[in-house]
Amino acid sequence: MTSTSLGADRVFVVPADLGGPSGGSAYNAAMIAALRADDVAVVERRVPGAWPRPTEDDLDALADALASAREVVVDGIVACAAPDRIADAAAAGIRVVILVHLPLPAESGLSDADADALARGERAALEAADLVLCTSAWARDDLRARYDIAAEVVRPGVDAADPATGSAPPRLLILGAVTPRKNALLA
Repeated sequence: MTSTSLGADRVFVVPADLGGPSGGSAYNAAMIAALRADDVAVVERRVPGAWPRPTEDDLDALADALASAREVVVDGIVACAAPDRIADAAAAGIRVVILVHLPLPAESGLSDADADALARGERAALEAADLVLCTSAWARDDLRARYDIAAEVVRPGVDAADPATGSAPPRLLILGAVTPRKNALLA
């Protein structure tokens, strides 16, 4: 594939609705805002779907989004569930960047068969991409161990704020889903 220049023809593809707020959605929004703050023209494309288990209509919507720019950054839950669409876009000369928040088979509660199917699709999508980005060193290391895929880490930032004064007695606030994978209650 030939390299394309970064610029005004960039699209960031995100899932339209994952059923509620998530750290990944907040991360994507912050990344888009940061790109725009750096005067990088980027269009957010929200694709409908039951990601990571899309229907044919969902996959068609993704194909339209992928075909809409020379460079496309795709959220991993979308890209890794659609390896054929990612490969088609790359073959058409579109520079595809996949942003992995959590490798799909690392989700808790999956059967072995589901985890294996997700891993096969994820591997194919990541191998077709021009660049793989991860939101953590853990995700990068997992992809390397799982698929021997090289990825770069783009750590999330934080908004500047004054330090908290604390409370008496001390309390700990955990923001995020309370799931076994997060291990918030057992750590």
